[in-house]
Amino acid sequence: MDLPAAVVRPYAMKCTTSEPPTTELILPKGLSNIPGWMTEFKATLKQVTANDFAGSEQSVRADLELLSWKDCQVGWDLSPDDAGESASPPTTLGIERRLNVQAAPTRTTLSSIYRPYVGELDPTAQAGLKRFMDNVRKAQPFDPRWGVKYNPGGFKIVRSQNGELELSKLRIPPYIDQNLDHDSDDGLGLPKAKQLFSIHSKDVQAAVWQAMSKCGYVDYLTANAEELIDGEWDILVNINPYFGRRPLEVHAHKDTSGENMWLMLFYCNDDADMGIEYQLRQENPPGYLEHMRRQLPSVFVDEVEDILNEPSDGIAYATRIGPWSFIAGCDETMVHSTPFVHHRGAFFLASVLEQFDNALRACFGAHTAEEYSQNVLPASQEVVRQLKGLASSDDCVDRGELEKLLQGAGFTAPSAAKIVETLAPMVRTKDPFDGTAGGLPGFEDIKVPRGKELHREMSDHLDAGTAVRNRQPRDYMRVWIMARRKPE
Repeated sequence: MDLPAAVVRPYAMKCTTSEPPTTELILPKGLSNIPGWMTEFKATLKQVTANDFAGSEQSVRADLELLSWKDCQVGWDLSPDDAGESASPPTTLGIERRLNVQAAPTRTTLSSIYRPYVGELDPTAQAGLKRFMDNVRKAQPFDPRWGVKYNPGGFKIVRSQNGELELSKLRIPPYIDQNLDHDSDDGLGLPKAKQLFSIHSKDVQAAVWQAMSKCGYVDYLTANAEELIDGEWDILVNINPYFGRRPLEVHAHKDTSGENMWLMLFYCNDDADMGIEYQLRQENPPGYLEHMRRQLPSVFVDEVEDILNEPSDGIAYATRIGPWSFIAGCDETMVHSTPFVHHRGAFFLASVLEQFDNALRACFGAHTAEEYSQNVLPASQEVVRQLKGLASSDDCVDRGELEKLLQGAGFTAPSAAKIVETLAPMVRTKDPFDGTAGGLPGFEDIKVPRGKELHREMSDHLDAGTAVRNRQPRDYMRVWIMARRKPE
């Protein structure tokens, strides 16, 4: 019995957008004939892995009409019907067609690992990372309103004596902020951060290498070591702890400075949180691909180009991160943002507070002074008090959230809806997903889907009540995995 595509596709999409996303379909050993539903499933996941072999997209789609299980006499017609559905049972049984599976080890191509990976460290590695971050945080006072960040050190990926890859501590950090103000909190704390990195470099090394191994970067580098390790390139790992990051600095962007291959974020907080929002396969501005070819290894850029040739899927993915966990993604195949834990078009709180009295007068101006003071004023004062409380940790409020707040303060549901509708044209709104992304100095803004072209998973979380609200500023260790040509 086969499954209709209308059932398979939504399930495959749910797997793809899970946390972490599922990008591989593992098949039983020895399987040589694939049923139609698996082909539909695989077409959504973009990769299928049968032990040490991966089927290519071309081998599945090219000249493929009938597939079946080896030990079953039922075949499946995969040609789409007029409605775009496929995988319908044929009228003639006993026909089979074998999938042409191409030999390709898993996790050794960028296409198999470019989607962001959410993972956890084992307890030992987690404890080591916590030691480092706790000591750096305590070493130098800083203004918690603005936070602080350091670039205290890094590693180079080298071959060990037995030929395997490992991290080797560098004498000088790979990335040095040329605009650092030495009298700022960042500048004053950097010398102590460097000392603590030297003391705890083994802890940091263990955490980073474990994360790189889990998300597949070590496998990729090992498979491409001839060019990336043994050739003209150095692969460097920059360590960038930063503390007190405000959750309100929201705009889609890339971290790249033209030499970044991957970005890793270690969330060094004791509570679960929303991780980055990201969009895949952005449209780069003119000339950027040529710039990338000058700055990064060709084996990497060739695959980046292939990935970016596929159109964006029109989704802004929302991640959820556990305490002391990490997310890793390819900086050149995505744009990302601090999570905006609101729907697009949320009202700026400052704007709501500024216009609230005007909206109340427009809604309740026909009331007598006595009715207004007895019924409207007490509820409005409670609303203002709560909005000012929200403003200590957030800058926006959703329309639906504001309606609930108004009702909780004493307004009826119709009155609350009327107030929000009256406020809507008066207040400023926030939409960080406006179709552009920054982060490429010297180039135009990156184009990404917006409006009706973009589906935000954060909106799904908000509607389902599973989004984690913004808290106080958070702490991270950001890691850039960079490529530079070896010095001559």
